[in-house]
Amino acid sequence: MTEKHQQERMAAAGGITLALLAFAGFPLGDAVIKSMAGDWPAQAVAALRFSIGALALGIILLFREGRQGFSVNRPWLHMARGFSIFVGTITFFSAIYIMPLADAVAISFVNPILTALFSGWFLKEKMQPRTWIATIVAFCGVLIMLRPNVAAFGWVAILPLISAIAMAAMLILNRMVSSQRSVFAAQFYSAFWAATFLVIATVIGHWLVPVMAVPSVP
Repeated sequence: MTEKHQQERMAAAGGITLALLAFAGFPLGDAVIKSMAGDWPAQAVAALRFSIGALALGIILLFREGRQGFSVNRPWLHMARGFSIFVGTITFFSAIYIMPLADAVAISFVNPILTALFSGWFLKEKMQPRTWIATIVAFCGVLIMLRPNVAAFGWVAILPLISAIAMAAMLILNRMVSSQRSVFAAQFYSAFWAATFLVIATVIGHWLVPVMAVPSVP
């Protein structure tokens, strides 16, 4: 095994470890969001969450890289990333407000499957046979989980699916901008645009849709 090959394997293992840690933390955040159902509308919770994240990331980026850290190439890609997060977050938050958290998370597990398929279609990344087998098995599991939920919850069960599609698109866009700027710049712009879209949706919903009105300070 060459030194370069060994470094690539170590980098892949590190990436998998970070991904596992991230996915282990997501259910905790989802449980907190679920506990706020009835207190604040979903889009307002999401707007507050990403606004805090964008502010914190902006401060870190300014401290580490200065003003030049905020300059990026192809800004429309970052806007598309933010819009994908906006769609994925608002649909998933709405889903866990209405249906059991475990069911919404189980349906959203189609996300890795879609990401694997999208990477082959849009990034031309070749999938190994074992990846295809794992994807097919996982998809069968999602179908088994989805069928009774559609019967029980109706159209609401589609919300986690929409969220999964949007977040898969976000991951593909993340890959497309991975070589442009630092990790902090990439994270800042995704949070910034997501917060922007969510704040707009919150303001519109508050004034035009009664069920989306923000009652008071959280």
